[in-house]
Parts: sequence; structure tokens; C-alpha cells
Amino acid sequence: MLRLFANKPLSDLQCEDLMRFACGLTGTAATRARRIATVKSLFGFATRLGVRTENPALVLKCPKAEGCVHERILDEDEVAAVISEAAPGRDRCLIRTLYVAGLRASEVLGIKFSDLGRKWITVRGKGSRTRTVVVPEVLIAEMRLLRWRSDLDDAHVFKGRAGRRLTTRCLGKVVRRAAEEALGKPISAHWLRHSHATHALSRGAPIHLLQSSLGHRSLATTAAYLHVRPGQGSSQYLTLR
Repeated sequence: MLRLFANKPLSDLQCEDLMRFACGLTGTAATRARRIATVKSLFGFATRLGVRTENPALVLKCPKAEGCVHERILDEDEVAAVISEAAPGRDRCLIRTLYVAGLRASEVLGIKFSDLGRKWITVRGKGSRTRTVVVPEVLIAEMRLLRWRSDLDDAHVFKGRAGRRLTTRCLGKVVRRAAEEALGKPISAHWLRHSHATHALSRGAPIHLLQSSLGHRSLATTAAYLHVRPGQGSSQYLTLR
């Protein structure tokens, strides 16, 4: 990406080239910080090997990613209100599944009837990794009610009127519409995943179990949810206050 931007060999890049590259980056602060960190690491390595006599990337500063996950967490009453406001049937089951299973939007939309067990769902996550997510039997039963007579086992659970797999855009509309009616503000499907993680930890779920359910490769990713509950601290667990 850097080489294409500068249109010159990496060995010829100077501070000015890197500054222009950094200023032209788009995306979230986290995305920009990740790309700049990659460039800094590349030139640091080149300098240590002696490929470069100086490190032009020292002038680059990584933007700080704002910790705004806590702003995207609903309390349990709000989640219940959003679910209740959704249309009965597919829409309500869709939102309930997003929250109860803590799945990504793409994972929910990929669920087929053959993926449903008695108390679990087989989920295909990022990188085509498959995992098993345990859920209440009542949720499985609710999902099975969405099966059409013509559906084979490999049919998707969440479908549009034409019988095709529901799109991410349609899922977003379902969630947004229910949230606006219930809370007076739009939310995305990922808010429900954030809420699932935070509520589970608050109720004592072991972090390694949450990591498995969410499909995180790194425990550090899951551990971020330990820090997104404003107003809570270890002093709450002390007898003498």
C-alpha cells in the first residue's frame, strides 16, 4: 500500500513521503494506527538490518484509538426492549440470536438448519473457522419455527421473502428499526454482541469461556470487555469501604 502510494522503492522513501502517506490514510483511528505501526515496524527492521542507514519512520505518530466500546453497550432492559419491539417471527428471532449467542452479523446470516443442535449452533466465523456456541433450547426451537416446508437442511434460517439468505443490509435495517422504536436511537448488530460480552462477564462468565463463544483468537481481544464498564471497580468487592 505504501509502495503504491509513493510510486518509488522503499529504499528511496524519505520522511516527507511517509508523512504524506500518513496524512492520506482514511478509516477509524484504530485502522490508521495499525497501518502506521506496520510502516514504523518495517523501517525499524530495515534499519537494524543495515538496509537503511536512517529510519525516516521515526517522525510518524500513531493516532490514539478512542475507547468508545462502552458507548455501544446496552443495558439488559434496553436489549429486552429492542427485542420486544421487533416484529414477531423472523425479526425478533434474529435480534434475539444476535444477543443471546453473541454472534457477528455475518455469522448469524450464515446459520443453516443443519447447524442447529439441541442446545447449540455450529457457527462459521472469521477465516472459515468453525466453532460450537451453546444457546438455550428455547432459542433453537424459535429458530426451527422459521423453517419453510420447502426448506432442505442446508437452507439458511434467516431468509427474505424470496427465500434467499437475508442480506447484511436487511439485517441492519431490522436492528435499526427496532432500536429506534424502543430506544429512540439507531444501533448496529454489533452493539448486541458488545452487550452480550459485557453482560456475561458481569454475571460471572469465565473469560476463557466468553473467548470461545465469541470466536476470538486472542484472549486480549476478549479482555477488552473487562474495561468497558464505567462506574465499576474492584473496590465494590471489598467488605470495608
